[in-house]
Amino acid sequence: MNATPLAELHPDGRQRFAAPIWTLLLLAPFIGEVLSGSTRTSFLFVFLPEVMVWGVGALFCRELVRRWRAGGTSLLLLGLALSIAEEFIIQQTSLAPLPFPASHPDYGRVWGVNLIYFLFMLGYESVWVAVVPVQVAELFFPQYSRMPWLRKRGAIISCIAFLLGCRIAWYGWTQQALKRMGVPPYHPPLLTITLGFSAILLLILTLIAGTGISGTSWFDRSHAGFAPADSIFGGTGLSPDTLGLITILIAPVQALLIFFCMRGFAQGWNVEVEVPEDQVRNKNRSSGGSSPEPAAA
Repeated sequence: MNATPLAELHPDGRQRFAAPIWTLLLLAPFIGEVLSGSTRTSFLFVFLPEVMVWGVGALFCRELVRRWRAGGTSLLLLGLALSIAEEFIIQQTSLAPLPFPASHPDYGRVWGVNLIYFLFMLGYESVWVAVVPVQVAELFFPQYSRMPWLRKRGAIISCIAFLLGCRIAWYGWTQQALKRMGVPPYHPPLLTITLGFSAILLLILTLIAGTGISGTSWFDRSHAGFAPADSIFGGTGLSPDTLGLITILIAPVQALLIFFCMRGFAQGWNVEVEVPEDQVRNKNRSSGGSSPEPAAA
């Protein structure tokens, strides 16, 4: 499965994909935010930054899937990456202590994350902001459904619009909206934000490993025309499907490893703290133990 050259798909006409692009840009925030009631009609001024974040984000997800000739599962993985970016990096709604039932510190907040809220938004945003708008837009324009829509200049403009929209969304939510809700200023730990970046990267690597973007995936090798993999001890070894599954599972296992390592180092168990000798002796006396004698020089 190799990437499709752009010139082979739509070499003519700059305005050829303008209609499907704008349809997707508007559908993503409209389906995900307006129809759900998250964005009320009295606050439609925030629809523009939502187009810049959700619309362009969904456009990027679709563009990568079509260029890599991937399928619906790959689109869902990229939607999950977009949702993590929104919840951990852009607006950080899953990190800040919000006055929502799913963010209550007694049961909804774990390790600095609004866990219940995050899990809900992870499923909601990946489906209703990425997967569904892309499918609807392609139903409107079936003749372009298998083609990439962005040229080089359009991709650059989209990147600039996305980054600008992320900045506007971050400032409008973290610096303005939270104050009006009575939430004190909150600065997420760098550790948590780094974990969000790592999760996004691992999702993309999972997509690359599963679809064989740089060549042929393990799953393709189970078809006719491919020889089975050989083991170092002779024989056929594991089947191509088993190797493909192991390749995909490497990414979430690495994510869990990074997460628990970062949590462990954040506890400071590897940091030695110097304690005065008198304090050690007093502690030993109170516990009934004998105080150690200092070593001879």
